Amino acid sequence: MAAKPAGGMPKPETTPAGGIAVGMTASALRTLMGRPESTGRAITSTGVIEVWSYGTFGTSRLIVHLERTGPTGETKVIEFGNER
Repeated sequence: MAAKPAGGMPKPETTPAGGIAVGMTASALRTLMGRPESTGRAITSTGVIEVWSYGTFGTSRLIVHLERTGPTGETKVIEFGNER
């Protein structure tokens, strides 16, 4: 998965086809990819982390990590990659 560089700012990365990008909103991701096969959510001291999975378990799946900080912050992609 893509990692955040030092300093907390995500690297400007996109999928090879130019689809998913670090920093894109959850609503834009849902418009692009549709509803995820599974989701998970964790509440942290700084906000909410979500993990969206696209694809069937046991196959190569796309895993997208999103984060929302602050009480009215927008949920955005912070990293993504394939899981085999």
